[in-house]
Amino acid sequence: GYKVLLADKSDFAGGTSQASAMMLWGGLAYLRSLDLATVFRLCSSREAMVAGMQECVQPRLFRYIVPSPKRGNRVTVQSALYLYWLLGRRRRTRPRYVHNFNHPPLLKPQPRNCFEYEEAYLPDSDSRFVIQWILRARDWCNPALNYCRIHGGQFDSAARQWVLEAEDLVLRRQFRIRARLVVNAAGVWTDSLNRQFGIQTPYKHILSKGVFIGIPRHPEHDTPLIVEKEDRDCYALIPWGPISLWGPTETITSNPMDGFAVTAEDIGDLTREYDRHFSSPLQIQDIVSFRCGVRGLAVPRSAQAVGRSQDLSRKFTVHHDSEKPWVSIHGGKLTSCLQTANAAIDTIRRSVRPRHNIPLSFKGGWTSPANEHFPGLNERVPSAMACALESCWSLKDYLRRRTNIAQWVPRGGLGRFDENLAHLKQLAGAFASSTNFDASLAVSEYRKDIETQFDRVLDACLPTPVMEVL
Repeated sequence: GYKVLLADKSDFAGGTSQASAMMLWGGLAYLRSLDLATVFRLCSSREAMVAGMQECVQPRLFRYIVPSPKRGNRVTVQSALYLYWLLGRRRRTRPRYVHNFNHPPLLKPQPRNCFEYEEAYLPDSDSRFVIQWILRARDWCNPALNYCRIHGGQFDSAARQWVLEAEDLVLRRQFRIRARLVVNAAGVWTDSLNRQFGIQTPYKHILSKGVFIGIPRHPEHDTPLIVEKEDRDCYALIPWGPISLWGPTETITSNPMDGFAVTAEDIGDLTREYDRHFSSPLQIQDIVSFRCGVRGLAVPRSAQAVGRSQDLSRKFTVHHDSEKPWVSIHGGKLTSCLQTANAAIDTIRRSVRPRHNIPLSFKGGWTSPANEHFPGLNERVPSAMACALESCWSLKDYLRRRTNIAQWVPRGGLGRFDENLAHLKQLAGAFASSTNFDASLAVSEYRKDIETQFDRVLDACLPTPVMEVL
């Protein structure tokens, strides 16, 4: 019921929304702190998405593996899973105990407890999920612009409007926006945007960096495996197309840009933990891709630094400034996206009346672009020409967000030995920005990014050769 402009400073889903596990968790971890209300809310949100978004959300079986065969350990985990199932109103499959579980040839042979239970997931990707929401809602009077940077502005107290200075980086033009209300949904950049416009809220973000690595999927790996680390936290091995995702790490970081950079230390931690559980050691040269994001964890503004981000809640807050029409969203997670949206809508309606009421709906309207083959993949992917009509402006955006190519094919789609260079040059032509566009130059610049962000990190993980001096 409003006239809305959505402005994203980079590509849609270009931040944390492209780096999740693509799992819709009901909040199983919150049972440790007996936060039953949060578990119930997250399970309800998960079930609403399973029921209403069948085109892009599906149930999925999980296996939670506990290394200790002790009876007490089994009873504790099984009781927690049954409580979890009940809080989800028994909508998922009843948890099941598997005696002396062994998953040859993946896991090391040893006595284990295994519990099977059900969650939900996005079978395509989190990026496509976000982009679908945008594509189905935008129109000529409600535009959605990526690569649109809000670089300044002020509040006009007489008119009770914000006057924002924007720059469209695609069309290379500057323009001014007048808005009755601004919603700051910038994720991990929420705090910096608030500071830029002089907004202070009772909340702030603690930033937690999370890294997955993608490795070739074993043919027998078809169900996510959750294993306990030595500190009782968990890692997951999640099958996804031709790869399996392993992780994630969880490390406090001070700023978003550091959090989106994978380091040799991150890879070392993941490799060591993988080798503890699985029979075949993880070889550095086998790593297909990185998946790195930053979680924005909402905490009171007075909160001090914490030792473990795992101890912080993934709850969200929606705060309306007491003096200016500015709404800030802190925290949240993929599973609670519907709850966050509804809370934001309620807050907005208390401040600005809509022209007409339109209830939040997520049924129907999901599009399937034309598909094509990519070298080395059995799965078909959305075509470059189709994605160019979805506000995809570059080869990098196409490979990383509109498709899963950069995650499924080694070295960002280049191939281990650059065998896909010629094909990438053909694809780059779909995103020509001018008549003198040089596809070879675009691919060369993309290749340099991969060398910096992927090749050099893996090289730093390899052992240094020892030279014998004669």
